[in-house]
Amino acid sequence: MACFSSILDKSGAHYGCFKLRERLGLIVKGRLEVKHPSTIIASANLAVTYGQLGRYAEAEVLFVEVLKQRTKLLGVLKQSTKLLGADHPDTIRASANLAATYGELGRYAEAEALQNDVLQRRTRLLGDQHPHTLLALWSLASTYKKTQQLPEALELATKAHRGYVEILGESHPDTVETAAFLTSLTAEQPVDHAEGGH
Repeated sequence: MACFSSILDKSGAHYGCFKLRERLGLIVKGRLEVKHPSTIIASANLAVTYGQLGRYAEAEVLFVEVLKQRTKLLGVLKQSTKLLGADHPDTIRASANLAATYGELGRYAEAEALQNDVLQRRTRLLGDQHPHTLLALWSLASTYKKTQQLPEALELATKAHRGYVEILGESHPDTVETAAFLTSLTAEQPVDHAEGGH
């Protein structure tokens, strides 16, 4: 059932995917604990589907729970671990998903805080040229654009675009999409006329 829901999701049949993931979530929760890894994965998948369907409030509730359970499961509660906990890829992904949901809900301050955290962790763990780090740059730039922090948005979008060009090439879809975003940002920048200018 989980594989079929993924096929539906990739094909864009989000409502069918939602129905399967909702049913799968009920089955898994009925048989396993809330903190079981399979329950957490089922909840995360359902939260993503809620977001794809525009049901952001429901997505937020699940993403918060997923982040909480992943953090507990991966041993972050006041423990000093290097590879698990807050720096585990699943925890970082859960934070990024919750930030995206906050953005969709117009809760930009919360989105920005989480996106900054995700960007710092991904940069530290993966380097500044990793695709996940570049995505984090782009996501934060998008939030900056929505909150009219255009110089900051332009700076981050430029870094993301340069990185995508360098590692993925000019014609990769992520590079092209970032270039379009960058173009939209430069079009919104106020023109600074020098003294004696027009």
